[in-house]
Amino acid sequence: MNIEIGGYISSTERDSLSVSQQAQLNGTLNIVFSNNFTPQIGDVFPFISYQSRAGEFSQVNFPSNVTGYIQYLSNRAQIVIDSAASVDEEEIEELYSGQNKIPTTYELSQNYPNPFNPSTKISWQSPVGSWQTLKIYDVLGNEVATLVDEYKEAGRYEVEFSVAQSASADRPELASGIYLYRIQVGSFVETKKMILIK
Repeated sequence: MNIEIGGYISSTERDSLSVSQQAQLNGTLNIVFSNNFTPQIGDVFPFISYQSRAGEFSQVNFPSNVTGYIQYLSNRAQIVIDSAASVDEEEIEELYSGQNKIPTTYELSQNYPNPFNPSTKISWQSPVGSWQTLKIYDVLGNEVATLVDEYKEAGRYEVEFSVAQSASADRPELASGIYLYRIQVGSFVETKKMILIK
């Protein structure tokens, strides 16, 4: 059995069935919400009335953003909504606009903010999955910090680098100045400059 619930004013349009004698309920009940209708938690939708009934639906299918159950009463069965989440149309557009597609080129972006203090974000993209390393160096080529050293799938990534990450027992906090960050993804290597101002 398929039930469609919709309307531009909360559930003003819905399928319903009236059985003058005994209703035989079994099989699958498919529930569909139309016209961008999103139910609220606690909403109740009677969809079948009867004198008496035998059986229950063996399976009830709700849309992916809704959960609920069927309440069987002496003279009717009704849909009760447990939870519902609206889907933002802008989120759907963003999802399909190409923002989440696997990149086709390697790219290391300029850190932001730059100059920075006390932290900055570094982002990059890779069209293939591979071992990836992202390291920070001072202008003399001494390694200051390792931000990434692991296998990553193809995609876009971002990490935050803070001055505190570079400090250790044998190394004081970074001084103001120019630093380099270097990404290596397989055979792709790129280095960019960033400036720390204290």
